[in-house]
Amino acid sequence: MGNPNFPPNLDIRPSILSEGIAKFVFGTHAQANAIRTYGIAGRVWEAAYVLKRYIHGDDQYIFDPPFFSADDFDSRLLLLELGSGTGIIASEIAQHLAGRQDIIVATDLPEVCPLLEKNLLPANDNDTFLTPSVFVHPLAWGDIKHTRDLHQKVFNLHGHLGTNTQLTHIVCSDLVYFPDLLAPLLRSLIHLTSSPFVDSGDPIRSPRLIISYKVRSLSKETPFWSAFGLWFSFEPVLVKQKPSRTSDHANAPDIVDRSEGAREGLEDWHIYGAEVDDDSPTFVFVGHRRPQSASWKIPENDEDLLGGVGAWGTSARKSDDTFESLLLLNVGG
Repeated sequence: MGNPNFPPNLDIRPSILSEGIAKFVFGTHAQANAIRTYGIAGRVWEAAYVLKRYIHGDDQYIFDPPFFSADDFDSRLLLLELGSGTGIIASEIAQHLAGRQDIIVATDLPEVCPLLEKNLLPANDNDTFLTPSVFVHPLAWGDIKHTRDLHQKVFNLHGHLGTNTQLTHIVCSDLVYFPDLLAPLLRSLIHLTSSPFVDSGDPIRSPRLIISYKVRSLSKETPFWSAFGLWFSFEPVLVKQKPSRTSDHANAPDIVDRSEGAREGLEDWHIYGAEVDDDSPTFVFVGHRRPQSASWKIPENDEDLLGGVGAWGTSARKSDDTFESLLLLNVGG
């Protein structure tokens, strides 16, 4: 396909929710200007707002799992976002990590990187953040050269990050849409959860993958999830209302009870995003690379990759039904 950011008959406008964004670089006027220059990449898409709320937290609700676990803050984090677009999600993460020495890498097509640099890098003095360290790097999905350059130029920056630094998080927001891009997206996710980004001797320490996704054309998008589930285990983020607190416990930290009984009640927990738009479900998925997949051969052909060839170590075509099961669960409750 041609430039994916300028499909035929492109006719998009800034998202309505952008009216409430304090940072002017992501507001309605900024989006309108960015759309003219960068097309689809210049708009803040709906799933980004759901992901922003998940990252930032909520005064009324508890998320399970939370975006950051308690263990995350015991060491330096290295987060990479695919298809960063305007950079609004990378900005939200950086604000949440303010004061820490973590690393955030925002990536997109080479022609979109100037927008990311304008919106994210503090040298532009446009009311963006100063910490933590932020890098912008081109990464076209499925492009192995871009992936190798990313590791060489960013992850091994003369010891700035340390040669043993590994990815801790991969973040994706509203990336599952064009059929022609589904296989390249999956290929990049596999590359980024393989050596040298992950220690081949310790595949269990794979990055946490967070994907926000709004259903737009289910028949076209399902093949991605059917293949994705073969290589990655994943589950939806759940949410429930916080219990009212007595004054004695008003300052107690939020603790997610992961016991089986605590998560059985549908009247308490529900799939996060379901309340946003009844006509078009939105999900936030959290996943990890399947450890056994480290030895699987990645097919070079995109059709084979989406068809499950190579998964589970066989050349047979296959699919995973996790996503379809979650859709039924979402409809049912």
